[in-house]
Amino acid sequence: MKSEKLKGLRSNFRWILLAGVAGGAMLGIHPAFAENTTAIGTVTVDGEADDQGTGLYSTEEQAPKARSTVTEKYIEEQPGSYNPFQLIEKLPGVNTTSVDSTGLYGGSLSVRGFTSSQMGFTLDGIPLNDSGAYGVYPHEYIDKENLSSIFLAQGYGDTDKPNLSATGGNIDMFIRDPMDKLNVNAQQSFGSDNYWRSFARVDTGEFLDGTKAFFSYSKSQADKFRGEGNADREHFDTKIVKKIASSSQISFGAYYNKSVNNNFRSATLGQIDQYGWDFDYATTFAPRPTPVNGTAQNDDNSFGNPFSREQYYKLRVNPWESLILSAKANLQVADNVRFDFEPYFVFGRGNGGGAVYLKEGDTSSSYSGLRAIMGTNSGVDLNGDGDARDTVLFYRPTNARAFRPGFVSRLTWNFENNVLSTGFQYERARLREIRQYEYVDDNGNPSDVWATNAQLFRVSDGLPARTRDTETVSTIKRPFIQDSLNLFNDQVTAEFGLQYAMVDRDGTNNLPLAQRSYSGGVIVPVHTTQSNSKVMPNAGLNWRITPEHQLFASAAQSFRAPDNTNMFEPGSGAAVKPETAVIVDGGYRYAGSFFSGGITAFNIDYKNRQQSSKDLVTGITVAKTIGDVKTRGVELEIATRQFDGFSAYASASYTDSKLQNNTEVNGTILPTANKNMIDTPKYLGSLVLRYDGRGWFTSVAGKYTGSRFSTLMNDESLAPHTTVDLTAGYDLPSSLVGLQKVTLVFAVDNVFDERYLGTLISYTTNATGANAGSPTYQVGGPRFASVSLSVDF
Repeated sequence: MKSEKLKGLRSNFRWILLAGVAGGAMLGIHPAFAENTTAIGTVTVDGEADDQGTGLYSTEEQAPKARSTVTEKYIEEQPGSYNPFQLIEKLPGVNTTSVDSTGLYGGSLSVRGFTSSQMGFTLDGIPLNDSGAYGVYPHEYIDKENLSSIFLAQGYGDTDKPNLSATGGNIDMFIRDPMDKLNVNAQQSFGSDNYWRSFARVDTGEFLDGTKAFFSYSKSQADKFRGEGNADREHFDTKIVKKIASSSQISFGAYYNKSVNNNFRSATLGQIDQYGWDFDYATTFAPRPTPVNGTAQNDDNSFGNPFSREQYYKLRVNPWESLILSAKANLQVADNVRFDFEPYFVFGRGNGGGAVYLKEGDTSSSYSGLRAIMGTNSGVDLNGDGDARDTVLFYRPTNARAFRPGFVSRLTWNFENNVLSTGFQYERARLREIRQYEYVDDNGNPSDVWATNAQLFRVSDGLPARTRDTETVSTIKRPFIQDSLNLFNDQVTAEFGLQYAMVDRDGTNNLPLAQRSYSGGVIVPVHTTQSNSKVMPNAGLNWRITPEHQLFASAAQSFRAPDNTNMFEPGSGAAVKPETAVIVDGGYRYAGSFFSGGITAFNIDYKNRQQSSKDLVTGITVAKTIGDVKTRGVELEIATRQFDGFSAYASASYTDSKLQNNTEVNGTILPTANKNMIDTPKYLGSLVLRYDGRGWFTSVAGKYTGSRFSTLMNDESLAPHTTVDLTAGYDLPSSLVGLQKVTLVFAVDNVFDERYLGTLISYTTNATGANAGSPTYQVGGPRFASVSLSVDF
């Protein structure tokens, strides 16, 4: 009788869970999960290799350079909407902040002072940095449940990886392969700020003699934690793998994302002091004056008003849609010969929203003057009242459309003590950027945030009015060779690499002559080009003294061609020099029976450092050369195995980064030489404590970020801050629920509600004295709680 009741309880519980997931799907609330082994080309990652610890350290690491790993074990226990920046934030040298705790709004990252645009970012070998300014948008690429591991190379990337934008290191993300058996995985999450997320993944298991696939879908939403607006994200991932021999396979992957986010407003220290931590865009739209013929109406109410019409939150929106495609043939063509051919295609479209006032009678030749826009010397009636006396508000997004096809090919010979690989990368990316004008209704709504409909403001020939219309074609050609030697009975591994990077940019400015003309007779040409190339060698040595002890050392040259932001400015960007760096690091690793760890010392000589600053109104990131930078420091990480269910991980880093040149501002030389590099904390530290036993798992994780400067003169800085996160979960007994796995997880980010300034949005040369400017920041996310139910069928 007892067993019959238990059976009935299990059956009822199963149907309750199924009904909950189905109901969530009908509401647009869909579900999440994980497996263990991923093979990508010549890289194999076992998600269970570190199953006795926190999942933040691999005891198998033998790279002859600094490298850290986040394993599947750690990834699967984090909140579902976490993006890759959040997943690696505890690793040594990593300075990352999220716009909010959900991860749906992206964030910022630097490692050893290198920003995300100066690091390579790949997904299963597909380069993700955009082809224009090398930007990285971590919330777009992948659902974290489909990741098997993340590798962080703090110094320099692998020679055979398409990480051409990487003056610094690289971040490689690897997709979980489809499972061998049929499996359905679902997750439903709810949390603070009306957050909810649904995820579902179906693994087909093997079919058609060695073919297997997975398909996943997620839908996420969350309100902003300050101001009005929300984030809305829809995402689809799939991967299909076909084994064609014991060591050969072909595969196809597709990763689609569509999101529409209201932006958070950046703020200066003065604005935060005056308006508080919740300072954001205007939540109401002031009534506009009624158009009347013969009198002047003025929409511009911005004088002395930080919450004016153009600061209305519905005009500060970021819609973006992207598609990443990958097709691979990884073939063992002979006993010791392997050929990899990996084509990829990345597409993106969207904009960064903003607003501007246009004066009907403005016939100046200025950037936004109507004469330049309309090609007329007389005023233009913008609001339909029959006169040209008014000032009218327009939505002004900068639309971007990117097409990025390319491939990486690789031929590898595996000899007894030697692995030799040679290959070629080719890419031809096309980026179109157009700043357009769209009408705004009386409630402050743009007619279409995607700026694709008939409501665009048009010039006399019927074309949309625009003040930016550029197209950049970037061609990359990169042959490479890499050799790995195993010596002295595999105790010593020596690696040598050489690559020759050629980057050609061809820019076309489609604006009419009036809009390419500046005061002083300066005219931006219709056509501009940039060509840069660099031979980059690297070498590394790893000595396994005993199975527990290793020493390693490496040296490399790196290179990053100038981005496209300066090509269409007066004087052209052709004279901008590429960034280069010489990176040297060395260290010691220990892998013991109870704890493991390592220490690394590094030195970086950086030439022609370009520091980016994002304009949130136009959505364009502009790079400025700030000269040479010297950086040196030490990184440490320690991880334990489990002891009675307990394990721990800790990392710490010290980074000393100094500017080497003085800076000229409006003819005045400022003594910036030997000042600290902006947004580079000297001290970073993290600590993770974890318990796993009797179906329960819980972890407490803390992250300390030291003070950072936000001006080149070091006369304004961000205070240090510490955040603490808590995760607790329970695996329900399968005998009770009658399902493969049911897990309930509760998480709290920023447990103590630390208030701090996170991302540095724009820096200035100096904050005091002549020509002073005010840096802008994003406020860090407050306490955030979420709960999720995860089910495997």
